[in-house]
Amino acid sequence: MSDLLERFSARLDPILERVDRFLANFVGSQPTAAVFESAHAFRWRTARGVGRIEPIDSVSSFDLESLIGVDRAVEALDRNTRQLLANLPYNDVLLYGERGTGKSSAVRGLLTRYAADGLRIVEVDRADLAELPELLRILGDGTSEVPDAYSFLVFCDDLSFGSSELGFRELKAALEGGIGLRIGHRSRCFQAFGQCSQSRLHSGAMSDLLERFSARLDPILERVDRFLANFVGSQPTAAVFESAHAFRWRTARGVGRIEPIDSVSSFDLESLIGVDRAVEALDRNTRQLLANLPYNDVLLYGERGTGKSSAVRGLLTRYAADGLRIVEVDRADLAELPELLRILGDGTSEVPDAYSFLVFCDDLSFGSSELGFRELKAALEGGIEARPNRVCVVATSNRRHLLPETMHENRAAYVDADNELHHGEALDEKLALSDRFGLV
Repeated sequence: MSDLLERFSARLDPILERVDRFLANFVGSQPTAAVFESAHAFRWRTARGVGRIEPIDSVSSFDLESLIGVDRAVEALDRNTRQLLANLPYNDVLLYGERGTGKSSAVRGLLTRYAADGLRIVEVDRADLAELPELLRILGDGTSEVPDAYSFLVFCDDLSFGSSELGFRELKAALEGGIGLRIGHRSRCFQAFGQCSQSRLHSGAMSDLLERFSARLDPILERVDRFLANFVGSQPTAAVFESAHAFRWRTARGVGRIEPIDSVSSFDLESLIGVDRAVEALDRNTRQLLANLPYNDVLLYGERGTGKSSAVRGLLTRYAADGLRIVEVDRADLAELPELLRILGDGTSEVPDAYSFLVFCDDLSFGSSELGFRELKAALEGGIEARPNRVCVVATSNRRHLLPETMHENRAAYVDADNELHHGEALDEKLALSDRFGLV
């Protein structure tokens, strides 16, 4: 038997190596503290909807003292970086100016100066910003064992967006407004499984061979598990909703899944000044939801910086202990909203009164040709399938009407014999979306 297993091992080893290399192209490896110790700079890559961090072996260094004529800007940037390294309050940074003024060089200079103090840079291409929340999660997981050892600059060079390009809303939510904290930490269920499987090894003559198989298979099985999770995920249960208060709805290849957000950005509703009536209406509507009484879907609109997203976080801070949960949905994933509602209904079927959900879409608006608004419109009111109990849709926007209105559509409006104004059909359809939010 031992000879047979030896031959089998010799045959299987090169195959497993190829499988490992193949899977690495899809999911990469979860970086650990050792990875961040061995390299100072990294590149965030996404392929086939899956992101991974790749070390940059040769880093271009730069001395900040070489920058001439921008002393005040460099000093402010340097001071902000020292705040970051000391775990003190810091600001996100936008360096703008004419070409050749040293913007990118200044960032490289920060790494040169502070790499020994734990500063690391992750370069993100503008096209990969749509997966920015996944990068933040990976950074949190990779440093969970040494949370104070490393500080990260997520660096996007030459940033600008066209009118139809993706990524700017994800960046906006990551800067301020999303539910998740920048870097949180999440336990990996598979790691516990791998340890358990090793503890069940049989003693005897084949123990060494099985140990070798286990050590070889464990990282491959972990990648297989992560690879499959990108397609189907897991059906959440009541235990999942008990263990986390906030979640993110992600779709890839047309398959949606709910991902827990372990580190949630808290907020005190009392901190909002000058919007007492709006906050009171929002709070009262949430209490109605929690009590299983009639409630309204909510559209929070207004100018930037007025606390719309913060108010939603404040609701979770105030009512999480009462069973309130938030599921954050990106605008690009709204087309799969009916599937999310079904999953929420199935996941709480055994405890239908234990949890209430806010389905939260931050910075919601649509271009004239974008998908999702009809699915949202049907989910708010008018779809055939009944929405699960205790699920309220909350959206924030800088615009009262979520779809653009053209001059051509306004010209289709007319005044009838009783001098009443009637919108054209195209404009009526666009106004109907925001009109379906009961609390605005």
